[in-house]
Amino acid sequence: MTNIFDFTDFCNDSTIFEMYKKYILFYFDEKKMEILDIGALINEIEQRIKMISDMGKLEYLNDYLNKNEFKKMMEQIGIDQDLFEKKILKTEQENYLLPTFPLISQQLFVTNSFDVITKSDQYFQNYLTTFLFGDFYKAQKFERKINDGIGTIASIVDKWSNMEARLLASGSLLLYSHTNSSDVNLMCLTPEQTNAAAASSLFCQICAHKSTTNLIKIVSESILLIRFNFDGIEFDISLVAVPSISYLAQQINDNELANLLKRFDWSSNSDQKHMIRSLSSYRSTLYIYNLFNNPMANTDQRSFRHLLLAIRSWAKNNYIYSNKMGFLNGMSLAIMVTKIVLLYPNATLPFLLEKFFLFYSARLVKIPLQLTKIAKDDQDLLSNSSMFSFLKFNEFEMPLITPKFPVQNVARLVTHSNAKVIRLEMIKALRKIKSMKNRAFDLGELMEFIPFTQKYANFIVINCMAEQMDLAYDFCGFVEWRMRLQIIFSIDTKGGSFETHLYPNVYKENCNLPNNFVETSFRANYCKIWILGITNSISNNSMSENLSSMAQQFDLAIKRDYLNKNKGTAPNHWLTIDDFYKTMKMELKSIVTKSEMIRGF
Repeated sequence: MTNIFDFTDFCNDSTIFEMYKKYILFYFDEKKMEILDIGALINEIEQRIKMISDMGKLEYLNDYLNKNEFKKMMEQIGIDQDLFEKKILKTEQENYLLPTFPLISQQLFVTNSFDVITKSDQYFQNYLTTFLFGDFYKAQKFERKINDGIGTIASIVDKWSNMEARLLASGSLLLYSHTNSSDVNLMCLTPEQTNAAAASSLFCQICAHKSTTNLIKIVSESILLIRFNFDGIEFDISLVAVPSISYLAQQINDNELANLLKRFDWSSNSDQKHMIRSLSSYRSTLYIYNLFNNPMANTDQRSFRHLLLAIRSWAKNNYIYSNKMGFLNGMSLAIMVTKIVLLYPNATLPFLLEKFFLFYSARLVKIPLQLTKIAKDDQDLLSNSSMFSFLKFNEFEMPLITPKFPVQNVARLVTHSNAKVIRLEMIKALRKIKSMKNRAFDLGELMEFIPFTQKYANFIVINCMAEQMDLAYDFCGFVEWRMRLQIIFSIDTKGGSFETHLYPNVYKENCNLPNNFVETSFRANYCKIWILGITNSISNNSMSENLSSMAQQFDLAIKRDYLNKNKGTAPNHWLTIDDFYKTMKMELKSIVTKSEMIRGF
């Protein structure tokens, strides 16, 4: 046998078998074995194409050359290729997909593609409706409930603003991917003349309605957020006051949004940055909505919605869905799903699911994921504004860039450890799908739910406790805000072989567990508990001791930061950290334990 393989050799079963036998039995050459593995894939592809070709029903990729879907696919490949060629963004990752991979991995049909896709869509719709709502009638009832609620709230806003404000659906509601566990996100655009008193008036009018409960007002710099339950559904309304304008257009489209954004102060010390971010997020969501909301994209619209619902449910079931804890969020998943649907037009949902997990478990993770190119003028503005410079390399563990200006990295909170957890869960999902290759696709198997306390053998339990409710709210809120970064500093960067996975929500809000593990000098009436799953790639007898030391450093660092933040209110006689927390009757205590010790609490 020669040292050079001919492509046609791989298309013959007996030849490739003899090649394997020679290199396995007589001498082992790792490089040639790698080539033979590729050859085996070529052989498989050749056999399938021959089979399909013999049937005379193959729909060739060339059939799509003049279609809008193919043009969009090529645009996405071009964007990915440009980013891939920027050497500065590459990583040490050894195995990865090339940007041109979608060109050779499109779905091929041996029967009418429309019939196959329609049948697949129907299966997914039935399963997701049952999985998310219980049944079709409950789903319809929920939709009516949301629509009625939005109609009533819109009437309140119209009356309050004298028809001058514009109430816009955003987030999952705009993308038709909301479920009965989703918040309803609305944005209320108002002319600049809307002042704080007027905003308070809206708050009061919402409060006065009989269907309103749990109403709170959250002020975050220039953004006022009104959060409340309306007829049992949670709503978030963000108020954005547009400067230098006395009235708003009836229809707020992309061109109108671009004009409105020009009216804001873009300087680095602007107090309007949160309103700009809010308007920017809505603009990017609207862009994705418009991609699929047209008669030419009916199939892709259904594919997008079903795939987004399935992936979000999968992410929640695998504890990797939480923006504040540094995992995936609604916008990041919308961008990721959009990329797959554009790269693989006219495909079945099982095929799209497989390609989703393959694409994101094998692409270069630190290369930004973009749906659009950034115009040079926009790049110049971004480079000159610290407010919107998304190219911050300390936030480049898994960059996902919004498609419309001003662009943002919606995955900027994802840590190195969390990016590894996300990728590992994707690899597991891909293996599950691959295992269904020779049997009917089972979406339920992919959605399998495992309690978080059974995913890991070892945990760090983070206990925040206080005697008084107001102190618990303030201190434990600070702990929750700080812990994502402190896990990096105290554990991830010092743990060596340790890997962490933070449960994406508060685990418990009662004191049953802390009272069994932690002794305090005060009565712990109010508690919040978070849990951190731990894996160790190296067998180490001193694992518990090392983790305990890291947990102590974690507690000390957060307690010190909170004390420094509140120095202005601390009397001089509180000389030590312990003095402060004993006097305030609150504590942060993290303990290392086994999974069986925290089950049942």
